[in-house]
Formats: sequence, structure tokens, C-alpha cells
Amino acid sequence: MTNPNVIITGAHGFIGRHTSRVFEREGWRVVGVDQTPWRQGTPADWGIAQWHVGEVTTEVLTSLNICPAAVVHCAGSGSVGFSYVEPAKDFRYNVETTINALEFIRLYAPNAVLIIPSSAAVYGLAGKLPTPTNHPTNPVSPYGVHKLITEMLCRSYQRNFGLTAVIIRFFSVFGEGQRKLLLWDACRKISSGQSEFFGSGNETRDFLHVEDAAALIQLAAIQAPRGEINVINGGTGQSATVRAIIEELVKLLTCELIPVFNGQTRTGDPPHYLADISEPLRWGWSPSVKLQDGLRRYVEWWQRVNGSRTSVR
Repeated sequence: MTNPNVIITGAHGFIGRHTSRVFEREGWRVVGVDQTPWRQGTPADWGIAQWHVGEVTTEVLTSLNICPAAVVHCAGSGSVGFSYVEPAKDFRYNVETTINALEFIRLYAPNAVLIIPSSAAVYGLAGKLPTPTNHPTNPVSPYGVHKLITEMLCRSYQRNFGLTAVIIRFFSVFGEGQRKLLLWDACRKISSGQSEFFGSGNETRDFLHVEDAAALIQLAAIQAPRGEINVINGGTGQSATVRAIIEELVKLLTCELIPVFNGQTRTGDPPHYLADISEPLRWGWSPSVKLQDGLRRYVEWWQRVNGSRTSVR
């Protein structure tokens, strides 16, 4: 039997690269699309058999000349902060690319399952922890609003055109290769001797390693009930304080530094996140990378790319 095709948009991105590798390992033929040319190595290094540089438009997806069994839409902005600086661009990157993917499936691949990596930002200030997927959505950032719009579009296409989709509301995905957000910024500060960090340090996050996130995406392509919309959370069901994370990074980087938190709050950034992962657990998925191991791997990678000679404890 011919290996099934999967189109992964945003395949050059952090989650997209790791997802490509997991699909290839599980016997899929991976077709990657991204507007960014490949910078280091080759797409084949990440299991991508066919590579196309271009924006995610219906025309570009059609030009690939394949009928996929699944489309994983990883393209888009992944930053709350960016959505405040460039809200129109964030809308275009997240919402417009999603409807282009939906139109491609409606017109040319009606039997394909669509996997949408969404965000816990759609919950806003969640009133229940851990947060179940039936919790009311009330996003506070433009990014969260745009992610919720993409979910509504998927529901519309399911209701009107019989689309099959799985929406995965990821919490804090991290891992080697991530060059932004908390871990990257904290490693940079710690290594340069800076001790002041944003917030109170008591904020809590549910950190999921990117390899576990990619495995969940791949499983969703198999488990999705046809003709339906499934919404699941992507997390571990365990939380850690930002203070504990930064203190662990200080230890791993073998720095003599005591973190100080400035107490400031960031607009659109809820203080606490924790995922209810009942649905993916029922599928047989569970996170495999422990937080401490993931942080160690991240620091080792960070030191390699930044030329640090300090050994990780």
C-alpha cells in the first residue's frame, strides 16, 4: 500500500519540523509548505519528501498536485506579543491561511482530516484549573481571538461541508530549536548575568515537549472520527511556576545567580494555565518527556547553538 500523503503547512517552523519527522517515522509521505526558505540542513533531514516555498494559499496547495489523507496547518503566528504589535498581520497569518487550507480541502481533498494546532489562549482567564475543553472561551489577546476564529471556521466547514478536523489547544510547547519565548529569553539573560525577570515568578504554565506535541498531532490524524470536529487540549496536566523553571535553568547553566522578579504583568498573559488532557489520554497518548529532562535537553541545545563551553549539570 502506498504511504498516505500529509501536507504540513509551516513545516519550517518549530512545531512543523518536529511534526514532519514524526509523520515520516510513522510511514507517511510528508509534503512541506512554508513561506520561509530552509536555512540549515535540508527538508529531508526532517522527513520531508516534497518541499515547496510559498505562502499558504489555495492555489499553492492545489499546485502540489496531491490528494492528502491529512493536512496539518502549523503555519501562522505563535506569539501573543506579536499580535499586539501587528494585529492585522497576526490575523492574516492565522485566520486567512486557515480559510485557504479549508477551501483546499473542501474543493480538492474532501476526505482529508485537518489538524489545527490552536492555543490555550482561547480560554483567556480560565476560571477552572485544570481547564477542560468545554470551558467557556473568552480570549483576551488578539492572538487568542484569531485562534478562536480559526476554530469557528472549522466548525462552520464541518457543519456545512462535512469537514473532518481535530483542534488541539496547545498550552506551553517547548523544546530544542525554539528560539523565542520564556526558555530562550531566560537562557540568554542568565548567560549574560542578568538576574531580573518579568512577572512575579508565581505564574504557572503547563509545559509540553515538542516531541510529545508532534506525536499527539500524528495520532489525531488517525483517531479523528470522520465528518466531525474534535477539540482536545495539548498539555501534560501538570503545572510548574515560572520561578521554578528559571531556577532550574540557572542550575543547568551552572550560573551563580539569584533570579529577581519585577512584579510587572504583561497584557493578554493570564497568570495560570493547566490543561485537562482527558481526551488524548483516552486515545492512548500520554506525554513521555519529563519537564526536567526536557529543560536539560533544551539547555544543551542552547549552548551548542550559542557556542557555550559550560557543561550542563
